[in-house]
This record gives sequence, C-alpha cells and structure tokens, in this order.
Amino acid sequence: MMFSVYALAFYAGGQLISQGLLDFAALMKVFLAVTMASQAVGSSMAWGPDQAKAEAATRSIFALLDTASPIDPLGDEKPPIARPAGKVEFSAVTFSYPSRSGVKVLENFNLTVNEGESVGIVGASGSGKSTLIALLQRWYDPDSGSITLGGVGIKTLPVAQLRSYLALVQQEPALFADSIAYNIAYGSQDLHFPPNSGAPLAKNEKEEGGEGKEDLVSTDVKIKIPPLAFPAIPQSLVAAVTTANAISFVNSLENGFHTHCGSRGMQLSGGQRQRVAIARAVLRNAPVLLLDEATAALDSESEKTVQEALDRLVAGGGQTKIIVAHRLSTIKNCHKIVVLEKGVIVEQGTHEELWKNSEGVYRRLAAAQEGETA
Repeated sequence: MMFSVYALAFYAGGQLISQGLLDFAALMKVFLAVTMASQAVGSSMAWGPDQAKAEAATRSIFALLDTASPIDPLGDEKPPIARPAGKVEFSAVTFSYPSRSGVKVLENFNLTVNEGESVGIVGASGSGKSTLIALLQRWYDPDSGSITLGGVGIKTLPVAQLRSYLALVQQEPALFADSIAYNIAYGSQDLHFPPNSGAPLAKNEKEEGGEGKEDLVSTDVKIKIPPLAFPAIPQSLVAAVTTANAISFVNSLENGFHTHCGSRGMQLSGGQRQRVAIARAVLRNAPVLLLDEATAALDSESEKTVQEALDRLVAGGGQTKIIVAHRLSTIKNCHKIVVLEKGVIVEQGTHEELWKNSEGVYRRLAAAQEGETA
C-alpha cells in the first residue's frame, strides 16, 4: 500500500509537471512533507495503547501509595515495654486474607506455646501454617481474637519493638550485597558492623608474602593491590556461626567472614545462605525464634547440614521456637507437634505419640513423605 501511494504521488506529480503547473523541487517538498507527517502520525497512533497502559499503571501506583495501612510499621505512639517472656498465645483467632475475604484461613484458632518450648506446625499446603507466622509478626491483624506475647497483646506494642522480639528464618533468606559478617551482624541491635567491608572472590588473585595481592595481567605486567583492612570479628558473632553449623564453610573461604555474598547472596549456595540466616537469628537472641520452612528449598545434602544446625537450636533451652515445616524430619525433636487442616488443629502431641495413631493425619503425612502406604 505504501509503495502504491508513492507511485500514485509521482504519477500525479509528473502529470502536473508536464502541464507546467508544478516543478520538480515543489513536488519533492510536498511529497516528503506528507509522507514524513503520515509516518509520525502512524507512530503516535501505535503508541496510543501504551500511553493508556502507562496512565492506568500510574493511577494504580498512586492509589496504592495513598492507601493508609491499618498497621504502621514505623509508628511509635505506644510506649515501649520491657523485654517480654517468650510465651505465645493465639486465642480464638479468625482470619481471612484481604484479597480473599470469603475464605477463612484460620477459624476460632487456639494455640499456646510456653516459654522455652519448641513447637512444630505441619499440615497440607493452605492449612494456615505460614499465616500464623505472618500474624505473629503483624504483617496482618486477625479479623477476631487476640495474639499475646509474654501475656501482652501484640497490638499494644509498637510494631518495630514487637518485631525486635522475634527472629525469623524463611525458606528463601534475604541477604544483603555485603560481607558474611555484615549480614550476620545485621540481626543484632547492639553489634554494628561496617557496611561495604566484604572482599569479592577473585579466581585470579593470590596471597603473596602478606604484602598485598598480585593480579597477573600479562607475562610482563603485574599490578599490586593493597591489602584490605578488615575489622575484627566479635566473639559473639563467631559463636552464632558455630551454633548455625556454618563455621567450617566460612573458614574455608579465602576471606572468611569478610567474603562478599554477592547480590542477594548469590555467591553462596542455598545451604550456605540458609546457615548465614540461622546464624543471624541466633545472634539476635530474641525471645521467640520463627522458622518458616527453613529447609524446604534445599537439596538433600544441604538439608542434612542445615538440619544439624536446627537440631542444635531446638535442643537449646530458654528460647521459644515455632517451626513451620513440610518435611517432618525437621520437627521430630520438638516438644510438641501441631497438625493443621483448613485452619483448625486436628492433632497435637510429640512425634512418638502422633506416630502411634495409624489413622491420624500426621501418620499419613509422614508415610507419604517416606514413600510408605499409610
């Protein structure tokens, strides 16, 4: 169509030139003006849908920014209280997510976790396990009922203070693009480790006489890199890494605690990232430790190493531990195991007690994971 219009324009222009009504220069001016203007108009028409999408996206973004959250994480209008005991209690809690208000995730839920007790929470996907962790941290507030920490309603606490009493290890830990020491020390409110103190791994670098590092650029040219001045590692940080079963892999790295983790910790393996997150939670020394499927995303070998670290935490006294798990091996040593089904507790007891019930939900879940027939 485009070339047909060009041909028609030149044919008509040629006729006008032969009749003496137009010269060639005027023909080209008109032709270029019309064609270039048409192309510009066509392009702007093509951008029309994108402009409408951009306007819709902008409206939704500003609507989200203007929405007042019922939970203000930065508000401190409530007076702080002394460090509470680690007893956690859910009383008649009913909850539905705002995006699915018609679906009850928890309904009249009651659970008491005594101070120093380790409780494993298991169940099928969608049974409300991770929702308990979210409610305890006040990512959401329950529709009805109450949640207390050390006998104090969590709604009476400033959100920042409440979360300072909790230590969380998630399925996918969040690490900063900094050193291992910085990422672990971030969990402490008292220990301040300087940022940007990590040394990136470099395969073409080598130590030489303590005078710095040499990077071999060519057979004739060598560039001296001055040694990095690393800050000292506090003993408390070393103790947390040892508890998390991570001291061996940290010491095996060229720069040890000062090794840079990379963006989102991508220079470390999944098991290593998880152990760094566990060490961070140990160093936090909060009254309540929350483990939300901490081994679900790991391979069997990494899971074994991380599980050893979790077993040390469960065996340790004083700290209350709530462990959400798909893999039942993670919670076998807990003082109590709670089995959820559609937001309701259907079984609870120790691993041995629940295993004896051949018709129980826990036995069925365990048998399915072990490849047995319940």
